Amino acid sequence: MTSDHDLVIDREVRNWVLLPLTVSVFLLLLLRQFASVFLGGGSQSKSPSSQQTSEEAAKEARQKAIIGRCQTMKASSCMITPLGFQQRIQYFTDKEHGVLHEEIEKKDMAEMMMTNPDMMSGMMKQQLGGLGPQLALGAFVNYFFRGFILGKLPFSLSPKFRGMLQSGIDLPSLDVTYLSSLSYYMLLLFGSRGILTLFFKDVVNDAAMAAQMQQKGMMMNPAAADPKKQFADEAKVMDLLQHRWNMEHAEKRAANVLRKTRTSS
Repeated sequence: MTSDHDLVIDREVRNWVLLPLTVSVFLLLLLRQFASVFLGGGSQSKSPSSQQTSEEAAKEARQKAIIGRCQTMKASSCMITPLGFQQRIQYFTDKEHGVLHEEIEKKDMAEMMMTNPDMMSGMMKQQLGGLGPQLALGAFVNYFFRGFILGKLPFSLSPKFRGMLQSGIDLPSLDVTYLSSLSYYMLLLFGSRGILTLFFKDVVNDAAMAAQMQQKGMMMNPAAADPKKQFADEAKVMDLLQHRWNMEHAEKRAANVLRKTRTSS
């Protein structure tokens, strides 16, 4: 340690810690991207019950269309005649034949997994494809690169940043601006996606698309949103909906406007 309390870092740390750690993290990220694309594509290509899946998709599309028509009815009911309003209310909320009172078969998550096991296997493959290499590299970095100081930040920080910048080093007297090897590893692991996109744009985009499709499939899961409850709520709202026709006495209002314009001219 020098007179101004600065550490003198060995230059060999760059060759034996900094560069191997950086290369290892980038290889891990690239491997994880390829694994997610490969496993995600393989799980999506399998469809043993395509007919059943298409029927369920058609039912779900019809349910969404009914909910959309109800919302349109509530938003623009003032533009239809009283007779048309009553006919539509009866179509939606009739106790015997109304579409909002139809029997809807609700499937729980376990039943969906039994009918479509590829969904669960695809999710597990996606998780294992990214989690396995990350755990292996984390153990590797913790065993070989723990306890090294890689550099110093050119600006001062408060002591609250010590746990984030000096992970793996228990020296309370050390200046908080010094960066440890484990903290550098975490910084690379969670902050280098933009750099990886510059060199491997297609791979990163494919992995992001696969993850987005998986999340979209989970969001479209009927177990997440209960259509029976949605229909019941819409039926209650439609029963309480009051109608006011904006075109009522439109001829008289138009005649008054024309009369005023003629008298003013």
